[in-house]
Amino acid sequence: MSKKYYIAFSLIFLLILAGNSFAVSWTDGGSGHLWSTGSNWSDNDAPLFGENVYINNGYTGPVIDSTVTALSGIIRMGGTGTRKRKYRNK
Repeated sequence: MSKKYYIAFSLIFLLILAGNSFAVSWTDGGSGHLWSTGSNWSDNDAPLFGENVYINNGYTGPVIDSTVTALSGIIRMGGTGTRKRKYRNK
């Protein structure tokens, strides 16, 4: 296998891994169930722009108050059951 193909294969493999991994998980370990509270996240820091987050059912929150900008990449929510979405017209 040539060096070009090896590098291309390696990059594709890393991109696939990166696309399926979630950097931080919601633990609800802090006070107030706030998105911005670092102790509510698995890495003890609120997500930064581009970070992928996972929010599992069974926890309260997260609450995003009006003074906080919630930043992340992909947000994946877990659990079982059905969810109803409410849409409102603006």
